[in-house]
Amino acid sequence: MFLGLALAGSSAVLSLYNAAPLFAKTSMSSNLAFTIVNIGYGVMMFASSYVEEEQQFWYWACSGWFMLLVIKG
Repeated sequence: MFLGLALAGSSAVLSLYNAAPLFAKTSMSSNLAFTIVNIGYGVMMFASSYVEEEQQFWYWACSGWFMLLVIKG
């Protein structure tokens, strides 16, 4: 379990490190929207009533859309 947590944490840190130049090139508003949606999605994953329902699709679709806007911006 500790190995899995360490791998997940290190991959998150490395992902943020590699994505930093991309976020530096985009506007603050698109970065803020993307961050808010992803934090909301992360919090929502711990709500048991939402795990099985259709909200999963919309949070993934919204996150993907914001990421496309960040890349294009």
